[in-house]
Amino acid sequence: MADFRLMIPLAATVLIACAPAFAENVAHEGLQAMSEAQRKDALARLLRASGENCPVASRTFYQGSDSNGNAFWNVACLGGKNWSIQIANDKNGSTRLLSCDMLAAVNGGVCFKKF
Repeated sequence: MADFRLMIPLAATVLIACAPAFAENVAHEGLQAMSEAQRKDALARLLRASGENCPVASRTFYQGSDSNGNAFWNVACLGGKNWSIQIANDKNGSTRLLSCDMLAAVNGGVCFKKF
């Protein structure tokens, strides 16, 4: 399975209601409002729903957002890879996944480090 692809909307995974105007990244705001335990569960479920091996997330980390309001979260999976998840600033909270190993290989940065 490819490391980098469009994923199911995060909003559907964490059951976040989207507002009609998208001045802010609603899906990201919903993740920030969760407890760490809730966030670990939601992001591990997102990874599993996309076909990735993430039985349990052991850590989540908000790296930051880009100038378009897209948010980047990192997830460490017990028994699996570490992931960078981009949460798009769109009405669906669309996501893209890239393994942390691949991110480093393409000189895209390092997971678990603030921008």
